[in-house]
This record gives sequence, structure tokens and C-alpha cells, in this order.
Amino acid sequence: RATSTHDIQNEPGAESLFTVAIGEREIQLKAPRGFQRVPESEQEFLAGVGKLLPGPLVAAFISLQDLEKSGNYGELDLSRWMVVTTNSPSGTVPGGMATKDFLQGTKDMLEEVYEDPAYLDNATKLTSAHFENQQPDYRILDQYYLGHFDETEASFSYAQLARTQYGTGEVGAIVSANNTLLVRDRVISFYVYSKSLSLSDLDWVKAASKVWMRELAALNR
Repeated sequence: RATSTHDIQNEPGAESLFTVAIGEREIQLKAPRGFQRVPESEQEFLAGVGKLLPGPLVAAFISLQDLEKSGNYGELDLSRWMVVTTNSPSGTVPGGMATKDFLQGTKDMLEEVYEDPAYLDNATKLTSAHFENQQPDYRILDQYYLGHFDETEASFSYAQLARTQYGTGEVGAIVSANNTLLVRDRVISFYVYSKSLSLSDLDWVKAASKVWMRELAALNR
């Protein structure tokens, strides 16, 4: 079953709550504080975001500040954004593994490979090639693993930094928190991004991840 969404209209703060159907499971999500869910009517924007993800796009969120500055999705200059995706349309653990075994195995594998400079170099080349294919005016120059920073019984999180270059020649940096969470036996990935100007941006992606992951777990008990 394909991922689908519908708004919850009868809950407090209904503008920020919605459900997604991943496989046969309905999961509640909530827009993070200071962010707005990108509506399904913005298909061009969502399609562009989806092309850059490793799995099916479930939801995207942009900061209210960014939206207020631009006034519309066509002229957005993103400074902070978040996306939710899954490992497959069904969101199930591959190969019939126990979900907790899958979570621990994935965490261990990521910690091992990201500490290998050769892996990071190869991953940068593959990621950059993918981005250039989807957005020819955008390149990833190199990536850095910034370590694991949070873990619960049902989730883990790690941070990265990527140096980027646009068609104008401008070089910048993006910090991200990559979060994996088990919700109702489904695997959800939650990515938090910020253009990096200082260490405070790294602190922000970590803090925002911790808050949202715990809110998501509480919503789906």
C-alpha cells in the first residue's frame, strides 16, 4: 500500500497534527515547533525533495521564518528544514528480522562505516553524483561524520556535516541529524537540516531531533 496522508481535524492544535498510513499501519505525526508541513498541493516542491531521499517521502516541513521571508514555495531559500521518509513503502524491517535487532544492527553498521575515511569519500562521490543528476547546479564537495548523539530503546541519531557548492561557485555547509525510529513496528527516518554558519546550528539540529523523536514516540504509544 502506498504512503498516504490525511489531516486530523478534531484534535487540539489540529493544524500541526496528521496521520500517515505506512503499509497497513496508521502513524501520527506532528509538525515540529516553528515549522509547517508542506501541503500536498505543493507537488512540484515535494517532488524535488523526494528525488533527493533514499526512500519514499512521507512528509516535509519548512521553518515558518523561511516561508515568511519568501512568501511562497517557488522562491524559498531554505535555511532549516526537516523530512520524514521510510526504508520502503511498507516501512517494514527487511528479511523478517526482529525490529530491535534491525535497529541495533543498522546503528552498529553506520558507526563502523562512517568512521572509515574511504567509505566517506566514496559515499560523497555517490551522493554528489546523485544530487548533480537531480539538481545540476548543486554539488556536495565532502562529508564528515560528527558522531552518534542520542539513543533510546526504539531510536538512534547521528550527525553529519556536508560542504556544498552551488552553480554560482558559492561554497557553504549543511549540518544534519539523521534519526531512525521504530514506531508501531515500522521504520521511520527523520532528517533535520540546517545551513551551517556556526556550532549553534549543530546544537540546534541535535536538540530539535531529540524533542521531535520523543514527541513522535509519545503520540504513537
